[in-house]
Amino acid sequence: MSDLIADLYRQNEWANLRLIELCRVLSDEQLDATADGAYGSIRGTLMHLAGAEMQYVSQLGATPAHAFANSRQWPGFDTLERVVRSTAAGLVERARAVGGTTLTLPDDMGDPHKAFEIDANVLLIQALNHSTEHRSQICTVLTVLTVLGVLPRESGGETIIDAWTWAEADDRARPVTR
Repeated sequence: MSDLIADLYRQNEWANLRLIELCRVLSDEQLDATADGAYGSIRGTLMHLAGAEMQYVSQLGATPAHAFANSRQWPGFDTLERVVRSTAAGLVERARAVGGTTLTLPDDMGDPHKAFEIDANVLLIQALNHSTEHRSQICTVLTVLTVLGVLPRESGGETIIDAWTWAEADDRARPVTR
């Protein structure tokens, strides 16, 4: 039987890496494209997604093996890939170490005298939910670019990064001949 915690974060990592790979071929203009309802540009959303995962790992009590220091400066695809890989490993490790415990985190507004308590599982769930939501937004922008003819159809209009596709890619689901 597989390890559910590891699988959840492995699928998340796979989907993030697949989207990064798809976006590597985009021009700067395409990376800076956005659409109504999206977080922001493709580039900005990729940075936000990876940066948030670094933050979740840190809030859960570890330091990701790879990070980028400036969340406003494009780190490049290679750095994004390293961050995604290290945060996936960090999330699996932290899920096993702190899952179900209560964490005390600083207030979001940066006031050093204020803090709040949160169940670590909430952060672990949020890491998955957050990435899924922003990957979907990037796929929406890619679809809009495809519909507008900016990208060829095979470039992004049919991007599939769901669990079914991951299972096939990981040889965990396959057709059976009867």
